[in-house]
Amino acid sequence: IGMFSAGLPRAVATCGTALSEEHFRTMRNFAKRIVLAYDADSAGQSAAASVYQWERKHEVDVAVVRLPRGSDPGELAQRDPEALRVAVAGAIPYLQFRIDRVLEAANLTSVEGRARGAQAALIVVAEHPSELVRDQYLRTVGDRCRVDVDQLRPMLAAALRGALIVEREQSTSDAPTAKAPSTTSRPGRAALALLVHAFGAVESRFEAAYFLDPLQRAAFVALASGTLVSDVLDTLERRDETEAAMLIREIAAEELSETLSSEREINAVIAQLIRASAQEGLREIDRDFRSGLVTPESALSVIRDVKIRLGELDGPGHDAAEQDLRAWLVSREAERVD
Repeated sequence: IGMFSAGLPRAVATCGTALSEEHFRTMRNFAKRIVLAYDADSAGQSAAASVYQWERKHEVDVAVVRLPRGSDPGELAQRDPEALRVAVAGAIPYLQFRIDRVLEAANLTSVEGRARGAQAALIVVAEHPSELVRDQYLRTVGDRCRVDVDQLRPMLAAALRGALIVEREQSTSDAPTAKAPSTTSRPGRAALALLVHAFGAVESRFEAAYFLDPLQRAAFVALASGTLVSDVLDTLERRDETEAAMLIREIAAEELSETLSSEREINAVIAQLIRASAQEGLREIDRDFRSGLVTPESALSVIRDVKIRLGELDGPGHDAAEQDLRAWLVSREAERVD
């Protein structure tokens, strides 16, 4: 409504920030360029790997509107419609937006800060599936951080392997470096933040089956015990699960945004996790079908039912759809364990 009132009628609204492949599949029939205009704090919360995959699969370009912090499209449309029109016209590529956010948070006035900023940005660059695109943004990171591109190439290769070591601000010069926390699932990280900062409100809403990323799953399993975060960290460190402990410690040091703690955003995070996990489950069924492990009738029946429930996640029947998909994902998890 805000977009329309500002003279931008070609706009649609998703449920919270629960952007899905179904949305892309529908929108590609109407446009080849899709501009995300979520509020400034949520624009980067979509699962990056999925967005890039959908871009390539559905042959669309995804851009992001840079809104002033604390603004959403509806509010800006009322306060300054021209500013909203200019922001939409100047939307930037999704990867550029994510890199900008990382570098804006870095201290680029010092050599050490630029080095840390470059390392953090390369982890974001590594998410993109295209080597040509990665190479172009590698040069962007080099220019902004004043680091030679040839020095960045081996670091990017390490990030692609998931082995890039990120130097962090430390109070002592001999403090150890630590591996960057997983960036493969933004909804997963948001879910962990809710468990750390608002456990009572969400303790029964998540399942291990929702977490595809192994590191985030390990952190979830530890947090799901309901014990104090300090006790969880002690337990993980005794088990030598230092990466999971580091991820939880980093999330605990961050403040939980008011936006994320709203019921609408909690539902959106859960829907994104369920959707990604269900899509992986459907791919497994397809592989089993092609391998002859399940009958065509059985595979098609499950695929049809799951897709129906996924379509209902954003509608009035989302509670029932969430419960049905939860039961299905948990049962598949149990079958894998057996």
